[in-house]
Formats: sequence, C-alpha cells, structure tokens
Amino acid sequence: MLSVTEKFSWLIETLRSLSSVLEIESEKEIGFRVYDELDIDIHSALCDNNLEVFVNQNLITSETSKELAGLRNQTLKLIKQRLEPDQIKLNESWIDISKESEQIYVSINNRSAL
Repeated sequence: MLSVTEKFSWLIETLRSLSSVLEIESEKEIGFRVYDELDIDIHSALCDNNLEVFVNQNLITSETSKELAGLRNQTLKLIKQRLEPDQIKLNESWIDISKESEQIYVSINNRSAL
C-alpha cells in the first residue's frame, strides 16, 4: 500500500504527464501515454478516496479536490473516445484538459511552497 506522500507524488506526476501530452512529438508515444499510462493513473491517482485523504491532510483544498474530480471525469470521457494519437493534439477538449491540468499543478505547487 502506498503512503500518503507516495500517493500525492503520483497525483503530481499524473498532472505533469497530462499537461505535457500535447508536447510529445511521436504519435506512438502519445498513444502509449494516453491509452496505457494516463488511463490507469487518472483512475487511481485521482480517485475520490485519494482526493479525500489529500484534503484531510491539507495537501489540497476542497475546491482543488472538486477541480481534480472534474478533470478526472473529463479525461476519462476523452480516453473512452479512443481518438487517433494525431487527433489528440488537435482536439480542443484535449487542449483544454492539458491547460487545466497545468493550472492545477501550478496551484498545488504554489500552495505547497507556502
């Protein structure tokens, strides 16, 4: 079983990975990142149980928890669409998710720096 610190690190890494999907050059790598890595990471690292623990440990705010749950749900819907990797980079919803994950990542890092 992972510790809270390990779970939180997993959350941070998932956000970093999600925010950088559109920067990947290789279509094969995009497909692997989205359909293999992120599909698992989004389900697990951003699960409601983890988000509740992070709020209770004051690692994130309840508002950030809601944002993360929304991000998780939006991302899982897009993953289910099974777009071709070359389409992911051009898809407005993927672009929005990438930007939102970057904003949440920055917000969490700014909070933890305080």
